[in-house]
Order: sequence, then C-alpha cells, then structure tokens
Amino acid sequence: MKLRRLNFEVCRAIGPDHPSLPGHFPGTPIVPGVVILDEIVAALTEWRKDSHLTVIRAVKFLVPLRPEQP
Repeated sequence: MKLRRLNFEVCRAIGPDHPSLPGHFPGTPIVPGVVILDEIVAALTEWRKDSHLTVIRAVKFLVPLRPEQP
C-alpha cells in the first residue's frame, strides 16, 4: 500500500455558541484543538468522499483560534 500526501485548504468559523467554549476558557474562549481537528476531518470528507484519514502524526497550533474567527 502506498500512502499519498494530500494538501487542501478550508475556511470555517466556530460559532460562539459551540458547546465546548464555556469551559475552554471562561471569559476568554479559545476553540479547543480537538474541535479544530474535527472540522478538518469533516471538511476532508465533504471535499473527497473517497478519502479516509488514518493518522495525524503531529499537530501544532501556533496561534489560538477564537470563536467566529475564520
């Protein structure tokens, strides 16, 4: 089996009413990394129905993502 690298770009925003935000961090909400990764997987599935993400070897979020920030 040969693995292929795949690059794609998507722009989405997490609304201020997302259920993960009240506890992450009260008063200064930041979108949790797991929510960002979930959006990436959803976008990949919408874009390429035949794709299946098997592994993410490493992730580093360089800048905090705030609610409604694209």
